[in-house]
Amino acid sequence: MLNARGLRNAKQPLRLVLDPYLEIDPDSALVRSAREFPAMLMHHGGSADKALLLADRGLKVLKVSGNRDELDLLEVMSVLRDMKLYSVLLETGNRLSEAFWKAKLVDKCMIYYGNQILGGDKSSLKGYDRKSIDRALQLRDIRIRKLQDNALITGYPIW
Repeated sequence: MLNARGLRNAKQPLRLVLDPYLEIDPDSALVRSAREFPAMLMHHGGSADKALLLADRGLKVLKVSGNRDELDLLEVMSVLRDMKLYSVLLETGNRLSEAFWKAKLVDKCMIYYGNQILGGDKSSLKGYDRKSIDRALQLRDIRIRKLQDNALITGYPIW
């Protein structure tokens, strides 16, 4: 759903989906709730009919530049800036997260660690290989907070 839950009178964020080919299911919970909670979808391809269907269901649908299965993240951020949206919380999979890191579009990092460790190709940022510890990206002003059986590490990248 990508909305604020469990808080009274929570201000609902604009939920933004980056979906290059409009592959989102029109019957998904996010689409079904688009009239109740603001939602926008950015794409560069896909069917014009599906774009109209999603817009009819309450999503703001916006076409931006892209290449294959990627959107131009600088343009995405420029659109958000023009909308006066200056704070973006990314809840992503590996590839999109890596793309934001590679484009140096991350200025604050909040890493949630659960009480389970998953390695291998399911690891976060597996494609953002810095090759060696001396080339590792450093964080400053690190804070660590325990959240029940989980941990939250917050820091700011040093670019």
